[in-house]
Amino acid sequence: MKRMVIALAVDAEGKRHVAWEREPEKLWKSPVSSRNVRHVDQRLAILRNSLEPMLHRELEHRGFDNVNRGFEAKLVAWVEAVV
Repeated sequence: MKRMVIALAVDAEGKRHVAWEREPEKLWKSPVSSRNVRHVDQRLAILRNSLEPMLHRELEHRGFDNVNRGFEAKLVAWVEAVV
């Protein structure tokens, strides 16, 4: 079994930002904010409507969509950055 972590970065509207995925250290170095940017419902909507389909497209692009191989995808972390 092969395991991998695929980083997906999206903005508040669910649009993908590949630059954030390629250079996450820039986000880690951003100032910390304690304000709550989104409500739980908004976060779940982004997860369902944007990230899940985006992950499936990414797996297809990388050639991991073969039904005979099977795969399991699960969210292992969610990080929010205010930029």
